[in-house]
Amino acid sequence: MDIDKAMMFVSMIILVGVLGIAGISSGEFGFPDKSNDFKIPNITSSTDTTNDGFYNYCYRMGLDC
Repeated sequence: MDIDKAMMFVSMIILVGVLGIAGISSGEFGFPDKSNDFKIPNITSSTDTTNDGFYNYCYRMGLDC
């Protein structure tokens, strides 16, 4: 292996390390808090289509949408 190929891998490892440390220290990316675990959002569905323009149009035009 040439020294150029070896240094390319070393520089990529250093680059990933520096960017990882910078990302974690910025606060955008990091380890999740134990108190703020992943929460599943509450998603509710509604079958009320009286205020939905698309279904209202289909109903008035007699289309099966």
